[in-house]
Amino acid sequence: MIKKVQPSVFRRGKKYFSSVFVFLALFMWLGQGNVFAEPPFPIFPMLQKFVGEEQGKGWLEGSGQSVRYLTAEEAEAYKLTFREGKIYDSLGNLFDTNHWAGVYVMTTEGDFYATNEHGPRVFHHSSFLRGLPIACAGTFVVREGVIQLINNLSGHYRPPSQALDNAVKQLRQNGVEPLKVIYRDPQPVSVDVPKVEITGPRRRDCQSLFSKLLFPMRRVFK
Repeated sequence: MIKKVQPSVFRRGKKYFSSVFVFLALFMWLGQGNVFAEPPFPIFPMLQKFVGEEQGKGWLEGSGQSVRYLTAEEAEAYKLTFREGKIYDSLGNLFDTNHWAGVYVMTTEGDFYATNEHGPRVFHHSSFLRGLPIACAGTFVVREGVIQLINNLSGHYRPPSQALDNAVKQLRQNGVEPLKVIYRDPQPVSVDVPKVEITGPRRRDCQSLFSKLLFPMRRVFK
């Protein structure tokens, strides 16, 4: 009986690919290079009723209006950075909402985008990332790079309290400590006055600030 012998080239190739497969499996098991790895933070998609708003569809159907969606290049102008416990804009200036309540989003990678130039049916939380899922969204008041107050108030995404917890943790990791944190109940209610969990020394004062944040275009501080 003649014994079949595999070509040496085939044997070397088979051994090579087996070694590569084992290496890649080990590399992925260690959690580095795992293409199936979960994002650093839980994601929250935009509510379905807002889909198509950039084209005047959905909730804007027939209104003749549309929400502005930024391109990836345009969004870079709204990206925040952190240095020495303070927030800076894309130009390197201390970020300030100029006595208004600004809007912000945190991406699933932990990056923050924000502006105080926003308005109904023009610029919303969905504008920053073109309606893509986010890790957190809300409004905040910033004075000279210091967060005076932050919450998770977003009608487009309705992120839960967990999302705001993660946003605050991410800020703290960057050396930024918000002075006040207010949680908004993400569940729909009959009127637009959500239940809140207040942190801070004076509940009445915090509720007053929060009520003003319900209307971002109003001045928070006189």
